[in-house]
Amino acid sequence: MLDLYTNENNPAALKILIAGNFSKTDINVKIVQTNDRKLEEPKILPYLEIAANRTIFMANTAARYLFPPQKNESECEHWISWESIILSPLIVQIGGNTKSDTLKSSLISCLKYLNENIKENISLIDSEVQVCDIIIWSTLYPLYNDPNFNKEYFNGFDELITWLTLLESSEAFQTALNTIKITTGASAYSALVNGMRCAPSIPLNLSISGVNNSPQHAVEAVTTEEVNAAKEAWLNNVSQISGIKDEVYPVLPKPGEKNVLITSALPYVNNVPHLGNIIGCVLSADVFARFSRLCNYNTLFICGTDEYGTATETKALEEGLTPQQICDKYFEIHNSIYRWFNIGFDYFGRTTTPEQTKIVQEMFLTLNNNGFMQIQVVDQLLCENCNRYLADRFVEGVCPHLGCNYEDARGDQCDGCGKLVNAVELKNPRCKICSKPPVIRNSQQYFLDLPKLEPLLLHWIEKSAPGWSHK
Repeated sequence: MLDLYTNENNPAALKILIAGNFSKTDINVKIVQTNDRKLEEPKILPYLEIAANRTIFMANTAARYLFPPQKNESECEHWISWESIILSPLIVQIGGNTKSDTLKSSLISCLKYLNENIKENISLIDSEVQVCDIIIWSTLYPLYNDPNFNKEYFNGFDELITWLTLLESSEAFQTALNTIKITTGASAYSALVNGMRCAPSIPLNLSISGVNNSPQHAVEAVTTEEVNAAKEAWLNNVSQISGIKDEVYPVLPKPGEKNVLITSALPYVNNVPHLGNIIGCVLSADVFARFSRLCNYNTLFICGTDEYGTATETKALEEGLTPQQICDKYFEIHNSIYRWFNIGFDYFGRTTTPEQTKIVQEMFLTLNNNGFMQIQVVDQLLCENCNRYLADRFVEGVCPHLGCNYEDARGDQCDGCGKLVNAVELKNPRCKICSKPPVIRNSQQYFLDLPKLEPLLLHWIEKSAPGWSHK
């Protein structure tokens, strides 16, 4: 038996239950609160627990997982994407009592698009119900069953009403409705937003059909003449391509050659790198480094671990080690994993090396001595129990962003909605070390005087880096 975790009145749970009924899968529904700390991260509801440490957090994905193998996969995928990108964000806004003529017109256009595509059978794409039918019906259920919304938005869409009513009367749909109570109207969509922790955004340049007709999406036709010309140019010049130069270490600038310096974002030493870290952090730089070497450019690709900051200190507290021990441990882990993935760094260093420390300290002292640093008074959270000001990672609380209310937001960012956070704006803040509530106090902080530096910096860029783009 699978476990379905959902908050009360969340219509997205219907998607999973109905799909489970079609596949004859036993599902145990567990009603939970959105602020329950025992919920699995990222605490998005509903979610389907299919095995130990195996959870599906997206309702559409869970429905597709449960539903039996289906026909017309690509056409079904179109409707599922249409529901998640266009229909659902519009309905949530309107169901949340956000009234505007533009939103109303867009939703009516969506329903008209559906009405025009309803066929005489029970499915949008086939003679039998498919998972895309379940997903769209579940999203529309609280809307079309509300008398006021029905009158306002469904007037004249007889085929759509007939289709929705026909699906609702079938056994799989009725069983799901008897399992979890979903009210009609705005309250159901409020529960949906609370489960997601933030309202889905409406795409810019909204296309009701889901097909983007902008020039960037136009397919450029390549003529036969262009293909033949490219082939001939390649074959005639392949013998003239020089071999790749041997790698030489250390890589130093060479006068008269194209010298390319490449770096990427420095990873923190507070985790074991996973595919997301590699793809989002170092992979694109590695690809460009390989391209530059293939072009025989004199290429230096460097990176390293960022070992300063509260991320290191909090990890040290979690593991009962000193910050230096954490840095030593995770540097070796990062270095070995990047080498295993064959990321081609010429040098992978650390921000705690004596050379790095000396350079950074000299930069700070030079800027300060030349009047380019200034002290400003800022509001900061102070834990009176620990007798220390709390850096962003040492404070947690309820996310201040509208519609989120994630209870474990950090002082720099909320993992619930993904938005940046100012620590003093957290609701019900608490010290991560002792869990006591901090107080707001003034503290003095050093800042770079950027307006004073700007003209000198612009002059240096123009003089030392001609030909660089402005982006």
